[in-house]
Amino acid sequence: MSMEQKQSAAKGQPKFLLEQAGRVLWGWLRAPHRWAAFWAALLGGFACHMYVFTNMLPNHDWQHNFYATQNWISSGRWFLQYACEPSSFAILPWLTGVLSVVLLAGTAVLTVDVLDLHRPMLAGAAALMMVCFPAVGSTCTYIYTMDGYMLALFLSALAVWCMERWPKKVLGCIPAALCMGFSMGIYQAYGAVMLMLFCFMLVLKMLRRLPPLKEMFLYAVRMAATAAGGFAVYYLMLQVVMRLTGVELGGYQGIDNLGSGLSLSPQGLMTLVQMVLNAAYHGYKFLTADLPALGGVATAGKLVWLLYGCAALLWCVLAVARRQWKRWWAIPAQLALFCLVPVGVNYVQIISPEVSFHLVMHYAAVLVFVLSLCLTQEVMEEESLWMGLRQAASVVVPVACVVLAFLWAVMTNRGYTNMQYQYEETYADLVRLADRIEQCEGYTPDMKLWLSDNEWPVTEDRTLGDLTGLSGMGGMKLFDWLHYRNDFMYLFGLKFEQCSQEEYRAIRETQEFQEMPNWPSTGSVKVINGVMVVKTDHEHVED
Repeated sequence: MSMEQKQSAAKGQPKFLLEQAGRVLWGWLRAPHRWAAFWAALLGGFACHMYVFTNMLPNHDWQHNFYATQNWISSGRWFLQYACEPSSFAILPWLTGVLSVVLLAGTAVLTVDVLDLHRPMLAGAAALMMVCFPAVGSTCTYIYTMDGYMLALFLSALAVWCMERWPKKVLGCIPAALCMGFSMGIYQAYGAVMLMLFCFMLVLKMLRRLPPLKEMFLYAVRMAATAAGGFAVYYLMLQVVMRLTGVELGGYQGIDNLGSGLSLSPQGLMTLVQMVLNAAYHGYKFLTADLPALGGVATAGKLVWLLYGCAALLWCVLAVARRQWKRWWAIPAQLALFCLVPVGVNYVQIISPEVSFHLVMHYAAVLVFVLSLCLTQEVMEEESLWMGLRQAASVVVPVACVVLAFLWAVMTNRGYTNMQYQYEETYADLVRLADRIEQCEGYTPDMKLWLSDNEWPVTEDRTLGDLTGLSGMGGMKLFDWLHYRNDFMYLFGLKFEQCSQEEYRAIRETQEFQEMPNWPSTGSVKVINGVMVVKTDHEHVED
């Protein structure tokens, strides 16, 4: 059959919705820059994080999530349970990892698309940084929720894409707000990704075309409407879910004060300004102090500052080359948007003032480096500039980004190795403890257990380099009674009950307890008043 006959036959066949959608998606994804971003994210994600996907590396929260529903409505995460449900409530590192990397790849594709980073080499470098950023590694340590968190990240990028690419621009704010609301319903911190993308899209729009003020104002209004709508969807759904379930917000990370600083009264506005300034300060501190140190070696910190400097230099060059001063408001507006970057990185502190930040919440900071690649593209395509500068930018920035991504991957895998070592050491300590308990005279399987100090003295004497800032990579820890109870139950099948406060206070007063040596000396495990007692460092016991 000739080609014309095949085309004629195809025209006569019915068109099925799913097949058509698949063809459209495939054709859209096969654009060179999206294709490069997708494969760079997919391959780079597996190369960087394969170790945690193919091993069981418990962290300090693992004991509480061995088989958990992830129902965290009390933390304001009303959609997390449903986001994690496809991978079941069990801890399944490989399946969860595959889903997460695919979602990360989708996020990278959407990001390079909305930023119009259309050069495949630069798009691939951006995607590589997005999957190797240490915040992803920290999220991997919470593998039991990672697929849900990566869905939240994807929805945040999808919200921006809907706002920007929807056929009827104004109507795009509706699906964008829905995506943003559900993203925050999984994990509130990824709203920062949307806010940072909005800032950089405004900057790039002015640099590329310098539109009239009215057009820029309406563009910014659509973004503001999307952000406000997204928060409204999140907050209203949270209230509905809490009403239906009877759950109230808890005190974890200050979430019970959600939106406490948002008020239109004079005092409320002053409080809001203070929170914004506080968020900006801590965001600036993260970008200038904590982030450069995350590479673990001095070279990584130098590369971070090199990319900061390149981004600033390239922006100045473009502002001059494209005559941004011709509209009086363009340069001040762009500088103001750059000043909002630290706020965007730390924005959760505005909606939850008492939040205690860790690295997972700072993923949006990677977009600063993606912006440097966007500015590089603009310099490469600005024909009025000296060719030597254009050539230098086309080499220095992407190479620095790829090398920095590699150093981040090295740092992340050092963290994974530390988790492995910490697990082995803690497991060995638990085996010894379980053996001593079962061999102790008077032991019965149903008796109560008391450890005189809940925080187990695990020695960390391995030199893996500085892992400061890599949240979750301290590995398996024994901080409180629930850690012991769950570890004994899940790892050894031993079920202990905790003795009451009255019981352990009475035990502490006994002469027998006072004469016991500390663990692991002989006699540090003994039955007193019908309770199995393990004496560790009794001097730090709190009632």
